[in-house]
Amino acid sequence: MKAKHLIIGFAATSLLTSCLESVEPTSVASQELVAQSESSLEAMVSGLPQKMVATSTYSSSSNGNDWGYPCQMLQRESAGDDFPMYDNSYNYQYYQECNIYMWYLCRYTYYYYYSLINHCNSLINAVGISTISDEVKNQYLGQAYGYRAMAYMDLARYFEFRKTGVAELDALAESLGCMELTVPIVTEKTTENDSKSNPRVSFATMYRFINSDLQKAETLLTGYSRSATEKYYMDQNVIDGLQARLWLEIATRGYKSADDLATILADENANDNWGKLGISSLEECYQKAENYATKAMDGLTPLTESQWKDAATGFNTASNNDSWMWCATVGTKEQLGAFYYSFLGEMTSEPTWSMANYGAHRCIGRDLYDHLSNNDWRKTSWIAPDDAGDYSKHEKYVLNVDEEGYKKLPAYANIKFRPGSGNLTEYKIGLIGDIPLMRMEEMEFIRLEALAHLKGYQTAAAELNDWMNTYRYTNKTYDCLESGYVYGINTFTTELLYQKRAELWGEGQIMWDYKRLAKQVIRKYTGTNYKAGFIMNSKEGYVAPWMNYYIPDYEFNYNTACIKNPDPSNYIKPE
Repeated sequence: MKAKHLIIGFAATSLLTSCLESVEPTSVASQELVAQSESSLEAMVSGLPQKMVATSTYSSSSNGNDWGYPCQMLQRESAGDDFPMYDNSYNYQYYQECNIYMWYLCRYTYYYYYSLINHCNSLINAVGISTISDEVKNQYLGQAYGYRAMAYMDLARYFEFRKTGVAELDALAESLGCMELTVPIVTEKTTENDSKSNPRVSFATMYRFINSDLQKAETLLTGYSRSATEKYYMDQNVIDGLQARLWLEIATRGYKSADDLATILADENANDNWGKLGISSLEECYQKAENYATKAMDGLTPLTESQWKDAATGFNTASNNDSWMWCATVGTKEQLGAFYYSFLGEMTSEPTWSMANYGAHRCIGRDLYDHLSNNDWRKTSWIAPDDAGDYSKHEKYVLNVDEEGYKKLPAYANIKFRPGSGNLTEYKIGLIGDIPLMRMEEMEFIRLEALAHLKGYQTAAAELNDWMNTYRYTNKTYDCLESGYVYGINTFTTELLYQKRAELWGEGQIMWDYKRLAKQVIRKYTGTNYKAGFIMNSKEGYVAPWMNYYIPDYEFNYNTACIKNPDPSNYIKPE
């Protein structure tokens, strides 16, 4: 299939790759036909979670960068310093990890998200002219607005260029005029002609647009309840969780830059369709982040040690716990692509069929591992360097494998993610499972970060101590204040991020924290377990260049109002 421009209005031809029954209308006439069919509308809604795990969205040929949202998650993990591979011979994320050919990688990201947005827009239009009951209509529209808000939040964070500390690259961005711009907004009302001259919007405008969609979804999904096996749909908790993410993003921005806060507040007076954020101070931004995170956790509890470490269901099953709020699901054999282009195929270390069988174990970075206490039961989610190859140490881990399999696990290899049903030999069983997209633990970390700004870091530190000792430490000895390392808001945020990095390792969230906080990526240090050719540090106090994605050329060729980003490739080179 020849790749084509997707950021066009509803009436333009759209692409949907589906192994579930999914319908996406491609003209006004077909839109009306779909709107008259309850089964077709239902199939369009089911197409939203299916889009999350769709393969070959950009191209009909298999590609290591084109297998849905989980692929984007792994690319984001690869951008940091917690995700080295034991043997990089089969590293399908190396473009991101080495900051090369980013112009190539980014086109998959851009196209994937806009294909998801196009599906949301199609659904909104079809539901709008349908005759289904108001209750069902609200549920369908709530899903569409929620998924669309998530997609735009990710796109904005990917493609806004933020200063890197690399003088030549930052100067180029300034000369192009792309600073402070996110991406073009395409809604269900955008026509093909509109999209030919559709400029990128400022971060302030994008925040209001995302907030507008989330507020709609919040109202529409009021009272909606899904089953424990349907966590691939959004509910009120998930919408609140997305709001918490958004408001932490806004608050951090205002905290780091008085000019950006002034821009956000001034944009409240804009005369467009996206409403207002409804804030007048930085404190209100943090208050909203804390409030939404608290609401998102209502009725939920953190993963227990036994749930986390279960050899059959650990980090592959959403329905057996009250921690996972939202997931992507590969539920049938028909949805499977090649095992090497799949989340569990790349993340699991124990199966004979996974990429680990070729030495491509995803490991934890040594710096993060060394920061974890032996009293923290999460630490045995990775193989200690002193235990690798020594079967006499296997009892400290919960494992599927026998002695031969254990001896193949290298130092720092993860056993956090398990194959579906614990199956080590049949990939068509082992790849069936859920992938975490949002957990209540993330919400707790958002709440604590906001709390530190609202009530002081000592108050937040005391609550972090309580949470860690209640849910993660075996002997209640965690005290982030005891060593004197935490002595202010910034050092507290660093410690909080260490714990968040360990908690959410492999789940695709931490790159957003690195970018909003301008945290340095550090892979070059004594004892690093990053391999030669992958070792590089970004500039302290700035965003790593490879976290500023390049808008693909096909967008400029079609949309004359779209301003370019510089290609960040090779400005910092690996050693």
